[in-house]
Amino acid sequence: DVSLEQDFTTGENPVSTIKFNVNTEGYVVDGENKIEVTATSASGVPTVESKLVHIDTTSPNVTGFEITPLNNDPISKIINFLSFGTFFNEKVKIEVSANDDKASSCIKSITLFLGEESITEQVVENKATFVVTKSELEENSVYSTEISAVATDNVGNTTEEAVNPTA
Repeated sequence: DVSLEQDFTTGENPVSTIKFNVNTEGYVVDGENKIEVTATSASGVPTVESKLVHIDTTSPNVTGFEITPLNNDPISKIINFLSFGTFFNEKVKIEVSANDDKASSCIKSITLFLGEESITEQVVENKATFVVTKSELEENSVYSTEISAVATDNVGNTTEEAVNPTA
């Protein structure tokens, strides 16, 4: 539904503000739609009020996963060995990218699922970057067999995509 308000307190036959509710179901398409209401006074003078409404029913797309080991270089491994493992836990960077064909809504967030655990990140330039420990990835995703992500656009449309990082 779309609401339009018009002030009719001026003119020959003043009345208070009138509110129109317009049921747009079945009459609009994805994208920009113009809703227009014409009210004609008792003296035959029309008043037109219009409003642009943006409709987006298209879900975004998860377009890719990039999984990169961190602290996996020889120097990091030596430091970790010499510090008896207290230097760091081996980490994995997971970058999830998404896009939305409707420029008016854009990607709001991407949520990464590792088994039952979920991590939500804000999106920067259609990508979200997650850093998890290698053990966390192995524990929560059945030994790295599957991870998934859900992309959500600014109007609440969602889509889910899974990836097998060992494939």
